[in-house]
Amino acid sequence: MTPAPTLIALTWIGSIVAGYVLGKFKGHVSAGIILTVILGPLGLVIFACLARTYAVKAASAQRLYESQPEAVRRAGYAYPPQSPHPAPDQDPCPPQSPPGGWQQPPPPGSWQPSPPAPGRGAVQPGDGEGGQDGFGGQGDQGAGGEAGGAGEG
Repeated sequence: MTPAPTLIALTWIGSIVAGYVLGKFKGHVSAGIILTVILGPLGLVIFACLARTYAVKAASAQRLYESQPEAVRRAGYAYPPQSPHPAPDQDPCPPQSPPGGWQQPPPPGSWQPSPPAPGRGAVQPGDGEGGQDGFGGQGDQGAGGEAGGAGEG
């Protein structure tokens, strides 16, 4: 045999072997062999584009799921994970105590303001009017106003 036909025969046989291996991975062994026997390397490329079967996907997921408990145990988490949904005989909203230091508000109408903090003066009625705030009665001009009375005629 000359080198060219030998190379073609080896390539064809190699693609058939690769089609078998890829067929086992995808769950279509016979399709992989048939496509590569008929079409050679082109059949291998076409077969590589096919999806895996559901059974192969399920077996792969099962192997992954079986390895999870060991990995989770090594990480220090509880396994199996707890369901976010309560059991049918369990109250979905158990009573909880309020956060630390929180108390029920007083009934309406009985609220009294707390005294000012030590070292701070309380705001008196009229502060900010008539120049008592130290700004000559200018105060806040609001959004878009000119500061200090600029633009007023």
